[in-house]
Amino acid sequence: NRVYLLRGRYAGNSSTGGLKLHVGSLSGTTITWHNTVTVNSGQQDSDYFNMCWMPDVNKLAIFYDVTANIKAVVGTPTGSGATSSMTIGSVFSVDPGSSHTCSYDKLLKKVIVYYVKSTDNHGYAKVLEVSGTSFALHKDLSLSSLFV
Repeated sequence: NRVYLLRGRYAGNSSTGGLKLHVGSLSGTTITWHNTVTVNSGQQDSDYFNMCWMPDVNKLAIFYDVTANIKAVVGTPTGSGATSSMTIGSVFSVDPGSSHTCSYDKLLKKVIVYYVKSTDNHGYAKVLEVSGTSFALHKDLSLSSLFV
């Protein structure tokens, strides 16, 4: 059983260490950490980040913001036990914004990211599908139009 821990800025880090994903395994009630992967190497750290597991494709959706622009990557598990790690795919630019969350729709087999767009402070959502090691846009939604 794999365990993932995503962390952003940490004590003593200026701002360019990158978002870190820790990969571990669970045995009973004990977690053993094996490897750490940098999600957004060379980019500014993120205070806002989310992830959701996509069981049908055995991948991890990771969302983060860089200077108020939401980005997404697909993580693919590799190895097992002590060699457990994660390969990070290409960056998908979601939209300008920073407040976001994600969910996985098992019926549609797609990831949905909900966010507040910084250009107008309205709620939006994007439905994304996995295309190899990255995301492809499936549908754009304006949440404010749902309540008119």
